[in-house]
Amino acid sequence: MRRRLALTLCLVSFSSSTWACEPSLEGASMKWYLQKATADTVVFAARVVSIEEHKEHGVLVQTAQLRTSRWWRGKQMPEVLVIGEKGRGAGTSCFGVFDFVMKEGEEWLIVGQMKDGKISPAKFLSQLMSEKEAKTKSLSDLSKF
Repeated sequence: MRRRLALTLCLVSFSSSTWACEPSLEGASMKWYLQKATADTVVFAARVVSIEEHKEHGVLVQTAQLRTSRWWRGKQMPEVLVIGEKGRGAGTSCFGVFDFVMKEGEEWLIVGQMKDGKISPAKFLSQLMSEKEAKTKSLSDLSKF
């Protein structure tokens, strides 16, 4: 009986830790994300013009200034601040899963939420793009929502 209980507990803890950091399908679906959009939801194309970095509790935090080129959702602004992180969840199965880091000069499609004047990107929906893609990529499906 004890052996069966121990085996059951091992299987339950193994299965729950295995799936702990796997993103939901909804979180990786642009259609779902936009259907659940709030007034704080933003979707735009932009170039990273500068980055400031610091550490908080062992996590690298980036505050990136982006110059926007195209908006699909949110209040249109010429420049925005996007907050990225690297290294959250150290010592867990989540370590690195939700990292979001940018480099100066990169072009991004940013999908996220505006809070207190800064944008928290949706890691699995925001995408690195070429400059040409930022201007010409067919993103017409974004306009439908």
